[in-house]
Amino acid sequence: MQQEPERFAFYLSGCSDTNAIKSEVPRRIRLHRIAQTYVATDEYRSCKPLIVTTNLTLEQMKNPPDLEHSRIYGRVLEHCAPILFSGKDMRKANAAATKNTARELLTSKF
Repeated sequence: MQQEPERFAFYLSGCSDTNAIKSEVPRRIRLHRIAQTYVATDEYRSCKPLIVTTNLTLEQMKNPPDLEHSRIYGRVLEHCAPILFSGKDMRKANAAATKNTARELLTSKF
């Protein structure tokens, strides 16, 4: 985007069809995700370190559903070494602790 600002000016100005209220929500979400991925993949061209996290499996990235995703995943896999992190979901443990703290606060008498 930095190399070709005029190419994206229309979209960033708020005048594009994707910014119209009449646009359907799933389409807007899909376009936003693709735009965010474009920004991330543009970073690798600048030789900056790139860390990508995803909930997709390696198989899903190697077998994308369509051409749009194929290009994005291809760029990511070209410049990133996949590392699988497995184990206990720490967010669930944190959520349980937060819920218990909230319960104690709400049930205690002041």
